[in-house]
Amino acid sequence: MIDTAESMEIPYQTEVMNGLTSTNADQYSVSRNGAEVCTVSIPLRNMHTPVEVIDLADVRYTAELLAEYIGE
Repeated sequence: MIDTAESMEIPYQTEVMNGLTSTNADQYSVSRNGAEVCTVSIPLRNMHTPVEVIDLADVRYTAELLAEYIGE
């Protein structure tokens, strides 16, 4: 995913999650022999509140990254 972002010049940030991510990725990574997983998040403030704030450019970049990655 990083290679895709860099080759397409899509800005990104990495975040190391210690322990569980509280996403479906947790179950896939430990199922049987495990599976490679990647959680993609969009930066935001005040999640799950009436005043949640997100930058629409981040949404567009994330959509572009996922479309490019899946299309490879």
